[in-house]
Amino acid sequence: MFENRNRRVLITGITGCVGQHLASHLVSNKFEIYGFQRQAPADGQIVDKNHIFQGDLLDGQALCDALQEARPTQVYHLAGAIDRDVHEGLVNYETNVIGTIRLLNAIKTVGITPRILIVSSSAVYGGAIKQPINETAEFLPLTHYAVSKVTQEMVALQYHITYKLPIIRVRNFNVSGPGLSPSLLCSDLARQIAMAEQTGAPTIRVGNTQPQRDYTDVRDIVRAYELLMQAGNPGEVYNVCSMNAHSVKECVEILVAKARIPLAVEIDQSRYRAAEIEIQVGDSSKIQNLVSWKPNISFAQSLEDLLNYWRGKLQGEVG
Repeated sequence: MFENRNRRVLITGITGCVGQHLASHLVSNKFEIYGFQRQAPADGQIVDKNHIFQGDLLDGQALCDALQEARPTQVYHLAGAIDRDVHEGLVNYETNVIGTIRLLNAIKTVGITPRILIVSSSAVYGGAIKQPINETAEFLPLTHYAVSKVTQEMVALQYHITYKLPIIRVRNFNVSGPGLSPSLLCSDLARQIAMAEQTGAPTIRVGNTQPQRDYTDVRDIVRAYELLMQAGNPGEVYNVCSMNAHSVKECVEILVAKARIPLAVEIDQSRYRAAEIEIQVGDSSKIQNLVSWKPNISFAQSLEDLLNYWRGKLQGEVG
């Protein structure tokens, strides 16, 4: 056990891509890590199984029990949902809004005052006209997910103002790097290529190749989280982004160039989104001025590492 109780951390959503990278980063920096997740603890996780609490964010008692046992001095709230149902998208609101309320109420109930970092999204900015986008830009949410993240942020701000909880908000732009969910564009493309290398499939499929996004490697993102947890100002919000735009076309070209077999690219109209943002680039001057953070891993390197991740994963599944 660690003697320094000030280095106790609870991560919600610890089994997700960002959660796993954050846990690994914090363990290497001698933090004592606890996790809260829906699934039962699995073998091979970087965090001791006895430090993993299984439960649902909507279960206030489960949250209280986890917080009472861990008594963290820092809480990273990464758990969330992306429900792409364009008509209702209720899971977004249940998990991202009600789940956040339950977590903050549980912290109050247990009577602890950890520093809290709540992860929002650049989706709140929608199709902002002025680029790059800084933290003062207006909210222009285009989806239920985006609206749920706006609401989550307002809940966090309210609990900071009303109950004095030291809450810091971050707005991630697009994420790349190893471990990324295949539901996200870059990871889907990398997985298709790794699968094609195994099966000999001659093509990969992609939707609209014109949109441009601001990608940051997950390993750089978790460094930003730790720095903001230590030095961020409660009540404030910070963009975490690279300040560079990369098109879907560029992503495809980089990945295809790294493929071990020749591949054709097929445009699949069914992959087009109804509400597409043509360009979204963030301004991370605020965090850079505060803690001198900037991304270290290039977009090309991040994509190569993502492709190698899928090669290893699929090879393991076949083996």
